[in-house]
Amino acid sequence: VVARQKLGSLYVVMGKYKEAEGIFRQAIQLDPEANEIKRDLAQLLFKTQRYKGAMRLLAEVVEHDPAKVEVRLEYAQALKAAGENRSARLELEKGLRLEPENDKLLKALDSFK
Repeated sequence: VVARQKLGSLYVVMGKYKEAEGIFRQAIQLDPEANEIKRDLAQLLFKTQRYKGAMRLLAEVVEHDPAKVEVRLEYAQALKAAGENRSARLELEKGLRLEPENDKLLKALDSFK
């Protein structure tokens, strides 16, 4: 699974997004609890403007590890990109409860004003 993650990441760097997506999906099938690979795939989907898919994956990662503030930020960004502004704000606020001084979260929340 780790080898597939590295290969998928290499494909992303090379701009071979379709190949990267296939490799990430294979890795997730082999290990459905591979949250870092779900996050990698979500970032790829976000990059290719498939926000709903990114949202679904990031929701799973956040559910599995709710204390990961950086994932909450990515999830909020995907929600906002998909037009789910209220939900995006809520995720940012949850992240700020965990890390009240987090500049990235504060800036992201400020973008709603």
